[in-house]
Order: sequence, then structure tokens, then C-alpha cells
Amino acid sequence: MRGMLFFLIVIGIFVGITFLVRYMARKANRKIWQSSLIDRLAFFYPYGVLLAIGLILASSSAGRRHLMMEISTTLAFVLFVLSMALLLALPLTFIIYFVYRAVFAAQQKSKKQKQAFSVERRATLKWMTGAVPLLFLGASARGFAGAFNQVQTPQIELHFKNLPRALIDFKILHLSDLHLGYYFNLDDLEQLVATLSGQTFDLVVITGDCADDIKQLPEALQLIDQIPATHRKFFSLGNHEYFRGLPQILKIIDRSPVELLRNRSVTLNHRGTLLRLTGIDDPVFMGRDISDFLQKAIQAGTANASPLPFNILLSHRPQALDFAPPFGIDLVLAGHTHGGQLGFNRRSLFENWNIHKYLWGPYQNGATQLYTSAGVGHWFPFRLGCPPEAPIIILKNDPDVNI
Repeated sequence: MRGMLFFLIVIGIFVGITFLVRYMARKANRKIWQSSLIDRLAFFYPYGVLLAIGLILASSSAGRRHLMMEISTTLAFVLFVLSMALLLALPLTFIIYFVYRAVFAAQQKSKKQKQAFSVERRATLKWMTGAVPLLFLGASARGFAGAFNQVQTPQIELHFKNLPRALIDFKILHLSDLHLGYYFNLDDLEQLVATLSGQTFDLVVITGDCADDIKQLPEALQLIDQIPATHRKFFSLGNHEYFRGLPQILKIIDRSPVELLRNRSVTLNHRGTLLRLTGIDDPVFMGRDISDFLQKAIQAGTANASPLPFNILLSHRPQALDFAPPFGIDLVLAGHTHGGQLGFNRRSLFENWNIHKYLWGPYQNGATQLYTSAGVGHWFPFRLGCPPEAPIIILKNDPDVNI
């Protein structure tokens, strides 16, 4: 029920934006572009979006994924990306248009000057107002293409004070937000596993939202288990596990070689040094305060467990960093945010103003560190400056690290 409500809200926003873009484009056409082609495209554009959504609904009723589903979903998302690009570009286009007119109006002191400038002004206005939408559309096209880029495997070194000698260079493969069934499928996962199989990891973890097409989940977990690792693989839940049918997903995980950690801990012995791995449940809620849930989940997961030399927490939501330090957690691994899918220099562009903190990369709260993955997959095909990733976390000892 929650999944259907979320889907209807997304469709409503989607359609509303396309009609807003249509209104603004046709309004701009009377002042700026004066092209009958633009006017016709703007008129029919929202109906193309509605057609794409109709094809998605008709295709999904077949109960399985097929070519029409892939085409219609891709078409809908392409149109939506174009809508957002034009929506962002049009206000700036109007600003440029009116500022340029005002500057020339101030310069025109005589009718002769006005005539001399008129041809140049029209040509310059046409170029400048046309360049802005093209720039935004070009960025959108690049972002759409970026959603299909090969998954990166960056090596992220995190430094800890008094890290046990046995855990120096401890290597963790962090998989999050694969969203299997949308734009990342078993063939893509097989390619990623083949890329990673030349390395040996100490630990491989999945922090939620593994599969939106749960028919792919059993084979996906078998593939992930093929990645060479010292210890067994572990899974913590995300909100999409709930959206796609938690009871069935729990059965699939239970029958797989991957172990689920749901508000509980396991102790691992690595070269004679003990470390604790805790996984917590997901609150499912979107847009609500999840502080109380996360605090209670960490408390339940670490109940009756005294901190060991090193303690790792798996949480789909990165906000767990706010509550982890009192429980002796050294490292939190999280996902969920996709890095906002817009980034620069390995940081989300929404870093400083999004209400959800810790969007992408390393963070610290006291002695506890967090790495939020931008995710392997996505359900919205747009990534600009924020490539899909399966980060490799490498633990390092640093006696001078600030805590």
C-alpha cells in the first residue's frame, strides 16, 4: 500500500512538472523564440509523458519485465529529465532576456542608435536565450548517460586511532542500493563480480535496497557470494526490501549463503582479533523523523554486547551516525541517498542544504566514522558527477587522528 501511494505521488509530481514546463515554454515562445515548432512541441509534450506512463502501467500489468516495459520506462525518465532541465533553464532564460533588453534600452539615446543596435540585439538575444536551455539539456543528456556508466570501485582509506594490528589494511567491499530490476540487472552484477574477483576482501556487506525485481535476488546473492572474502557475506535491510514484499525477501535471504543482520550482532575472529558486526532494520518511513527508531534499533542490535576492539554498524540510513557513538561503534556503512545523484569532487551538490545529512562520502562524529555509498544502482536514470560505485573501504591505523 505504501509503495502504491509513493508511486502515485511520484506520477502526480511528474505530470505536474511537465504541464508547468509546457506553460512556461509556450509563454517564453511568444517573447523569446517565436518558433511554431517549439509551440507545437510544447503543446504535445505532456501528452507524450502521459502516453509513456500509460505504457509503463500497461506493461507492468503483464507481471514480468519485457522490452516494452524497458522502452516505456526509459522514455518516461528521459522526458522527465528534459522537463527538469527546461524548468531550470527557463527562468534563467527570461532573466537574461530582460537584463539584456534593459542594458540596450539604457544605451539607446536616439532613434538612429536604436536602429543600429536592433539587428545586433535580436541576433545576440536569440543566441543567448537559446544557449541556456541547450546548456541545461546538454547537462541532462550527460547525466542520463552517466546513469549507465560502469560501476566504479574506489578505494577509500579510513584512519582510526589505536586500530588493532590485525585489522590494519582490513578490506571491506561495500555494496548498497543495487536496485536490481531497474537499470542494473544480473548481467551487470555478473560483470561487477568478475571485475572484483581478482581481489580478496576481508568482508563483503550489502546495506539494503538490493533488488526491486525480487526474482533476481536469489541468483544475485549467489553471485555476490562468489566474491573472494575471508569472512562470510552479510546483508542489512533497506526500505525497498519492505516495498517489494519483506516476507518473501526474508525467505530468499534465509535460503542464500548471505547472512541477514536485523537488529543483531555477530562476532568475527580476524587473525586472533575480535570484531563485532551489527546490522539494523530500516524504518521504511520517508520524510519523517527516524531518530527514535534508529536509536532503539542500534540499542537492540548491540544489546548485551560489550564493545570489542573494533565495531562496525550496517545501516541503510546514514543518519545512524548521530546515534552510534554511545554504543562504541567505530565505523558505520550506509547508503540510501544515492549521493543525490548530482555531485562534484566526490561530494553531493545537495550536501549543505538537504535536510538529510551525510549524503555521500566519509563523515565523522566523535570517534565514529561513516561512509555513505552513492550506490551501485538507482531507480531514476540520472547521475551527473556522482557515478555508481561499490566502494572498497580499507582500515588504516593513525595515532594522530582527531577524535
